[in-house]
Amino acid sequence: MTGAAAQPTSGVAHILAAGDPGVWRRLSAEHVADHSGHCRACGWSSGASPVWPCSLRTIADEAERIATAGRRRTRSSTPR
Repeated sequence: MTGAAAQPTSGVAHILAAGDPGVWRRLSAEHVADHSGHCRACGWSSGASPVWPCSLRTIADEAERIATAGRRRTRSSTPR
């Protein structure tokens, strides 16, 4: 991650990346944009939804990047 300070969601993404990949995959699948550019899964009781990508989708995407990078490092460091 670039920038002077890590985003608060970065810690959550690292936790998700280290755990069951089904969790961040499910978040990615559920938190998609609707026809108006808002998150389908983050509907509030008032009917308003945050603009997509929502925080949970951002976290899921970061978890996927972390997990994928970890798999690449593991494969490249494995002796053949």
